[in-house]
Amino acid sequence: QEKTGTTFVIVTHDQEEAMTVASRIAVMDHGKLVQVSTPAGIYEAPNSIYVADFIGEVNVLPSTVAALEPGFCALQWAEGSCYLRAACEAGLSQGQRISYAIRPEKIDVSATPSEGQSNCLKGRVVDIAYVGSISIYHVEVAQGVTIKTQTTNAHRLSRRDFTRDDEVWLSWADTAGLVLTR
Repeated sequence: QEKTGTTFVIVTHDQEEAMTVASRIAVMDHGKLVQVSTPAGIYEAPNSIYVADFIGEVNVLPSTVAALEPGFCALQWAEGSCYLRAACEAGLSQGQRISYAIRPEKIDVSATPSEGQSNCLKGRVVDIAYVGSISIYHVEVAQGVTIKTQTTNAHRLSRRDFTRDDEVWLSWADTAGLVLTR
């Protein structure tokens, strides 16, 4: 393709194939283009909940903008829960309903609270899916909300750090997630 300068259009529902062979990806919903970007652009900066959910795993937390400061906002995501800090673009207003999207691999899981991370939630492991090179943890946090996180299996299975019902801490940088308005 690069040698001949020919454009190829490949229609696929295989996300791994699309992400590896494409230089540009178009996501469609009911026959309409909803986002066109590079594979990294689609995955890291989806423009809607639909695209975020369509391309890969994602945690989506319905939230309200509680406070704004230049480039960042505080999000109220569950009644009585702590605020989340997120990078956000101009144009949001206090009290606005949004969706906060964060990919499982962007979330660290540890036995103790993480120092220096803007977002840190206490939870309980309710399920673990062993998928070979990674383990996916389902962690129940405030108000019964379940958040998925994943870790690489750098150790043999018998040396897994966490098991079902363990108390854990989830943490991530304020730039790890996305504030989506649609």
